[in-house]
Amino acid sequence: MDQTIRAQANWIASTQLSDGAIPEAPVPAGNTSAYVTPYVSDYAVMGLARAAAVTGDQAYLSDAWKMLDFYARHEQPSTGYVDDFNVPYPSGTGAEPTGHYNSTDSYAALFLLGAYETVEAGGGTIPRADSWVVGAATTALDALLSTQQASGLFFATPTYTAALAMDNAEDDGGLLAAARLFGIAGDSEAATRARTAAERLGTGIQKDMWNATQGSFDWAVPESGAPNVSNVATTKYPDAVAQAWMVGYGAVTPTEAFELVNELEGFQPELFSWSEGHQLFAVALWALEQVGHQRAAREDAASISADLVAASYHWPVTTGAVGELIVAETGGLGLSPPFHQQCEPTTNTSGSCAPGSRSAIPVGTVGGATLAGVLGVAGGTVLVFDRRRRRHPPKGCRTSR
Repeated sequence: MDQTIRAQANWIASTQLSDGAIPEAPVPAGNTSAYVTPYVSDYAVMGLARAAAVTGDQAYLSDAWKMLDFYARHEQPSTGYVDDFNVPYPSGTGAEPTGHYNSTDSYAALFLLGAYETVEAGGGTIPRADSWVVGAATTALDALLSTQQASGLFFATPTYTAALAMDNAEDDGGLLAAARLFGIAGDSEAATRARTAAERLGTGIQKDMWNATQGSFDWAVPESGAPNVSNVATTKYPDAVAQAWMVGYGAVTPTEAFELVNELEGFQPELFSWSEGHQLFAVALWALEQVGHQRAAREDAASISADLVAASYHWPVTTGAVGELIVAETGGLGLSPPFHQQCEPTTNTSGSCAPGSRSAIPVGTVGGATLAGVLGVAGGTVLVFDRRRRRHPPKGCRTSR
């Protein structure tokens, strides 16, 4: 696995430009500019950070810091929002804002995730030379919170007044990561802001995004009018993908997680694979990790990796998607306990079981296990579950977040 992750991280790093920006993909021959969207780049940062943690190669960590620095230098002073960019190529400098972003919430949330993952990969401390990341993270948190609504949900942008399920899953992860990052930095006020926002978001997701009739999350909830109902059985994107994101980010209850993964495996099995010419949604493998299907996640990741190599990482594969894959190969996101661990029986006699705290995983672990455990090295062990087992939480398991 080490060599596989190295190859994937090397592919991401090979695209990095002189000013630190990581474009969506390698620049095609003859093009005079590279397109950079921070949404994709932040996932790439997460992958590089995990690769550094697994391999010990500090070059990957340096590359992650360079992209974070690019983001920080381009946060708009008044809002903290960050545009997409065209960067002259091959010089790789002089990034030109497009005046456009696909979202403000996810860009900021994923920056916070990337920053936290990078700090963790470096030993859980913020290097003095990179102390600027705390200010950049504060600005990103402000940008993220600027579109949180009274319901707790986040609009995608100040003018796109709808809450998107995929975005809100990423927002949840970004807030949890921010709380940990600010905890490391000793900024208790910012950490509390992030935790409080995450709690409000959790309430909003259950109240306004969960569709009990459908047994799934509505993929979009507009400010006014009916929500966009998901049909997991018939529609891969965004309907089914939104469910994978919700579970992969741990933004659901244990019962919802098990039931949704069952549906995805039954109706949309292609989410857990990849074929040339199609998008890669590797966060779906995070969802498998969350419900204890580690063996299936690993097997699927190995198959995807082989297919990517065979296809030379051909577009529409992005640097961000490969970053997602590296996170999957190293145990998933790990900001909250995997759901099969949240529902272990207690010693009481009622037959009930209690979910674990969202903050129960100690700093320095990924996906609920040490890196050694995830990789099965250095004496670590891995909990292995057959994909066909542990599909449902134990009877009596409470399902509150």
